[in-house]
Amino acid sequence: MAVIRQRQQVFSKPIGVTRMDTGEADLWRTVKAGADQLTSIAFREGQTIAEETGVNPETGMSEPLSAPQGFGSIARRAYEKVVDARFMDEADSRLRLKAKELASKYKRSPTEFANQMSSFIAESAEKTADGKYRNIILDNGKKYLSDMQINLMDQARSRARVREAELGNYNLLEGVSYARDAAEHGDYGLAAELSQQQIQRAKDLYDADLISISELRTHQTNYKTSVAQGVIQDIFTRMPDELQRKNFMLYLRTGGADGEMPPVSLDQSP
Repeated sequence: MAVIRQRQQVFSKPIGVTRMDTGEADLWRTVKAGADQLTSIAFREGQTIAEETGVNPETGMSEPLSAPQGFGSIARRAYEKVVDARFMDEADSRLRLKAKELASKYKRSPTEFANQMSSFIAESAEKTADGKYRNIILDNGKKYLSDMQINLMDQARSRARVREAELGNYNLLEGVSYARDAAEHGDYGLAAELSQQQIQRAKDLYDADLISISELRTHQTNYKTSVAQGVIQDIFTRMPDELQRKNFMLYLRTGGADGEMPPVSLDQSP
C-alpha cells in the first residue's frame, strides 16, 4: 500500500469547490490546495510528524514511509532503519514535550496530569498503524507519565512540608507569649508546663526534619528566656520599695555575686 508523504508547507489559498467543467488539472489543484491547508492547520496545532512519516490513505494511520522502489535489499534495510529511528525520535519528542506542557499546566494536580497524559498517549498510539510502533509509544509514554507524575508528587510533598514547617514555627512563636503571661501572673507551674510542651513540639519538628537545629535552639532559648522574664516581672510587682528592686537587678547582673534576692516567696503552690 502506498503511503502519502505529509507536507509542512503553508498555503493561504482557501479550499474551493471545483466545477464539473474545469477539467482534471483544476480538480487536482483544488484537492492539492485543500490537503496542503489541512496539513498547515495540523502543523500549527503541533500534530505533524517527521518528514519521513506518512499517512496511510486507507487507514488514516501514521506510519514510516516504505523504501522507494528500486532499492536493493541492503539499501532497503538501511533506509528503513533510518526511517524507523526518525519516526520514533519524533514520537518520543512529542511525548516528552507533551509531558512537560501538561506538567506545567497541572503542576499542583498530579492526578489530573496523569489523566490528561494518559489520554494523549492512548490517542497517539491509536493513530499509529504498526503494532511495533504503537507498543513503543505506549511504553515510552508510560515512562514519561510515571517519571513526571513522581516529580509532581515530590513537589507537592515538598510544598506540604514547607507549609507544615511554617505553621509549626508560627505556633511555637505564638506560644511564647502564653508562657510568659502565665509567669507574669505568678503561675510558675503553668508557665513551666507550657514551656516544656512547646519545646517538645519543637523537638518533634526537628526530628521530622521540618526545622533545623538552629531553629530548634532558637525556640528553646525563646521559651526559657520568656518564662524567666515573666518571673522577674512578677517579682518586681511584689517588691515594696525601689531599693529592693535595685538590689535584685544587681543580683541578676552579677549572677548572684552582688546584690540580693528579694524577701518574697516564690512558692506558688496552693
